[in-house]
Amino acid sequence: MPNNWVTVNGPADRNVYINGAYEAPSGKTGAAFPVEAGPNTFETLDARKRIDNRVKKTVKEGDLPCSVTLATVEPPEPTRVAAS
Repeated sequence: MPNNWVTVNGPADRNVYINGAYEAPSGKTGAAFPVEAGPNTFETLDARKRIDNRVKKTVKEGDLPCSVTLATVEPPEPTRVAAS
């Protein structure tokens, strides 16, 4: 398990996905959750499974937690996940 933590600030109570792993969320906005050290891309998806918020951050080993703030992606970008 990673020894680094991040809090992602953005729209309330949204699922956060890391580095394009859209199969399962890594955490929720506003809550701290573990993350691997190194460069990471944090994203949220809209109802159509498009990327609507994103931030890139290099997480340093031992961050307890670091904080990042999502920026709006306009227009939302498609992912490889099919809309349900």
